[in-house]
This record gives sequence, C-alpha cells and structure tokens, in this order.
Amino acid sequence: MEAFMPDWLVALMEEKPARSMKRPLSEDDVLNKPPM
Repeated sequence: MEAFMPDWLVALMEEKPARSMKRPLSEDDVLNKPPM
C-alpha cells in the first residue's frame, strides 16, 4: 500500500508535512478530500 499512492495524495502530504508527521492520514481524511 505504501508503494503506491495517488498523485493527489502525495501532493496533499507534501502540502502539510507537519500534519503527516503528527499522524498518518486516516480514512476519513482521504474520503473528505476527493481527488483534484
């Protein structure tokens, strides 16, 4: 699963590195953030 990540998810993680360090994105975060 870690090997493949949608581009929009990678961009989202790059935009908010602080949040990524605090805790991994939960399913709710992904569902609330549809692909751009």
